[in-house]
Amino acid sequence: MMAAPCRPWRVHLLHQSHFDYGYTSVMPDILRLQLSNFDTALDYIARASAEDEADRFRWNVECTFPLLKYLDSRPASCLERLLEADRAGLLEVAAMPYTLHSEGCMAEELMRALEPVRKLRELGFTIRTAVQSDVPGVSALLPRLLNDIGIRHLSMAPNNFRAPFHREALKHLPRPFLWQGPSGGELFTWFSDLYDHVYQEGNILGFTESLETVEARMGERLASLEAGGFAGQTLGLRTQGSYSDNGRPNFRIAEIVKEWNAIYSAPQIRMSTFHQFFAEIEAETSSSLETRQGFWPDWWAEGIGSMAREFALHRRSQERLQFSQTALALATGGSAHYAQALEHAWDHVMMCDEHTWGAAAPADNDERGHRSGELQTHYKRSFFFQGALAAEQLENSARANWALAGPIRDRPVLAVQNSLSWARGGIVEIPREELEALVPGATSWRFLDEKTGRTVPWQSRTSGEVNFVDLHVDEVGAFGQRLIFVEADTSPEPNFEVPSACRDLWRGKLSNAHMHLVFCQKTGGLLHWQLASTGETLIQLSPSFLFGSVIRQSFSRRHIYFIDQELLATETEHEALLIRVEDGPLWSRLLISTECGRMKVNRAITLHHTTRRVDIATTLHKPADVQPEAIFMALPFEIPSAQCILGTNAGPMRPGHDQIPGSSSDWFVLRDHLDVAGPEGGVMVALPDTPMIQLGDIRQASPRGTSSDASELFVYVQNNLWPTNFAPSQGGQFTFNASFVPYSHAYDPAWSRRRAAECVTPLRVMTLTPGAGENRPQNPIQVEASDNIIATLRPWADGIEIRIEETANRRGSIRLQFPHWRVDKITRVNAAGEFISNLPAHSIDCLLSPGELVTLRLDIESAALRN
Repeated sequence: MMAAPCRPWRVHLLHQSHFDYGYTSVMPDILRLQLSNFDTALDYIARASAEDEADRFRWNVECTFPLLKYLDSRPASCLERLLEADRAGLLEVAAMPYTLHSEGCMAEELMRALEPVRKLRELGFTIRTAVQSDVPGVSALLPRLLNDIGIRHLSMAPNNFRAPFHREALKHLPRPFLWQGPSGGELFTWFSDLYDHVYQEGNILGFTESLETVEARMGERLASLEAGGFAGQTLGLRTQGSYSDNGRPNFRIAEIVKEWNAIYSAPQIRMSTFHQFFAEIEAETSSSLETRQGFWPDWWAEGIGSMAREFALHRRSQERLQFSQTALALATGGSAHYAQALEHAWDHVMMCDEHTWGAAAPADNDERGHRSGELQTHYKRSFFFQGALAAEQLENSARANWALAGPIRDRPVLAVQNSLSWARGGIVEIPREELEALVPGATSWRFLDEKTGRTVPWQSRTSGEVNFVDLHVDEVGAFGQRLIFVEADTSPEPNFEVPSACRDLWRGKLSNAHMHLVFCQKTGGLLHWQLASTGETLIQLSPSFLFGSVIRQSFSRRHIYFIDQELLATETEHEALLIRVEDGPLWSRLLISTECGRMKVNRAITLHHTTRRVDIATTLHKPADVQPEAIFMALPFEIPSAQCILGTNAGPMRPGHDQIPGSSSDWFVLRDHLDVAGPEGGVMVALPDTPMIQLGDIRQASPRGTSSDASELFVYVQNNLWPTNFAPSQGGQFTFNASFVPYSHAYDPAWSRRRAAECVTPLRVMTLTPGAGENRPQNPIQVEASDNIIATLRPWADGIEIRIEETANRRGSIRLQFPHWRVDKITRVNAAGEFISNLPAHSIDCLLSPGELVTLRLDIESAALRN
């Protein structure tokens, strides 16, 4: 007998198909199924056209990617049927392209992810809601970006597999609540409260089975909500067509709703769109809504480490595309060809952040279904490699286009390129073979700065099997180039390698005017790091693991439902061997080889002489192992009263402080850097390849990371710990880099953001033979900006777009002038590229509020700047 409800409940069934691009089968099968879902849903909507309003079949499109693919593969009549259903409130399209591991995305990537919203709105779709399924965390940048495109509602279904989200959230987080992003924006947020399979609430209550099943379960469910303190009377239940991801539409749901409503007056049940549900629950709770501000870190981000080599490649692709679109905008002033090429490349790169990494049985390699794990992993890997290929090709084109836009010279020239929006100097690397081709017959070179006439210092370097020449170039202007003349040098090439007979004198020490480093001759880890100016020591003297050292952990078995693992063994480095010592005007370097279990480890430690910076490049040579394992790099800092501040894509975050209750407290994803910051100084750590970090003793069980103490800081390099959805093993050679920049001032997020960008985004260089060039302006944009402002560029068909971001939560200003372009119009657009307002043409003067992000579109008329 069903228990009578204690209040006038209104139950909304939100029917959808959760889009896993993989997992339940390989990608081609999934896409074919998802496209057929639209045909089926349209048939069901038409079939129920005469039903009562509450009983009518409704369908929610969880994400835009399959819809766009559907529209590409169907005639115009299908579009009209979809639009008719949208207008009738029988179909709703949500805003995100698919479920993302959004903390791994660049801001540019997230904004591009929202561009389909503009395209679909232009076709006639009404998009008012954002939906996320499975992944129990989301970038805190999204409230700001979604508000920018007119979206105020977010439906989250955080899956509790390997994520104890609900355990904490249900104690401290009301349903619904108003989520305020730390850098701006707010979203009316509803999250599912079931511990497992949280986007299949309706399935669990029997709505795909029978009325009798619903009758047996509904009363108990509502009574448990009342007993648990749920105060509302409106309930939204996610419902799949079957108890499976990528489920098909199911007309039986509408039939059961009709049967229920014919018998019972309460609770009222209806099939709904997300917008219909949110409109009702927002009206009900508007006077009692609670607000929470903070980040929402993702428990499932651990998956980044399950494809560490590929994800490092992905990070490089993101950076290459960011450089390429800025350089191409400067070189062409707008190009439909390159805008399309960039969009194609970003499509591959964004798909790398889609939340499926493999199938349900990752170690299996069958052709179809839940057991096609390794096969599906290969499909996933293809996006990383296609994105990398497209990004490298675009970078080469961008460097050439930008360099050739400059003046013609009668001598060999290097065009040094700065794609960042502030002036900076630094080291430029050139493959030796490019110099040999530029100045035939030369075995040594002289480099002269065209602007000052001074000799530019250089130093040779070997990395793997490639020989490089490094130059230190003085200040290169914002969005600018600086030319360096190259000529043959008749004197012998300097030898920067310290002879083997003198290596014993080094004894693992590197020193200059900035700092002193001492390395352990047994393990290769850093023993001592001291600033020369103050005598301050930056790292622990007796840590559990030496600074920079690699640790491998193995586990006896995996747990699918829990974070805790059964630790079997911990291996550290040993058998250190000093391979090479190099010393020159730009840097000193140690090359060390060690072993860590069955892994070979090579480490290159570079102490820069032209700036306060240390680089550590670590290369692992490891066998593929399907047994559960995890690899870390230790960074045990010891700075008085220091805290760890993470540079995320939504701004600086203090672990354990600025978080939504129940969000990940074990591992965290960086945009590209973190700070270990004390009251009077600290260290900025740039991590371009391995963005996941962990705080706390890695030898202890979870939870960890509940504070921002940096004394137990680890880079989480690799793992294969989850027995479903992720790659089962990783082997081969993998190099990951870390840069360390000490400072002697209070923490400033804008300063650290810029230093990190300089470490991650190197100065580029393009060789130009005599007579090359087009005599066009090489620096077409002049920038004056406060130090908390960052700007990026990209081409579009009729000009360029400029994105301007405030990075320190304080007011900032920027002035942009275009002395060599005729700017016909400047338009402000939102994150999806939709029109907001017109601005005065010819120059830009912007005052930005704390955390503000502005996108401006310039119409440029200049045939000479077009491709």
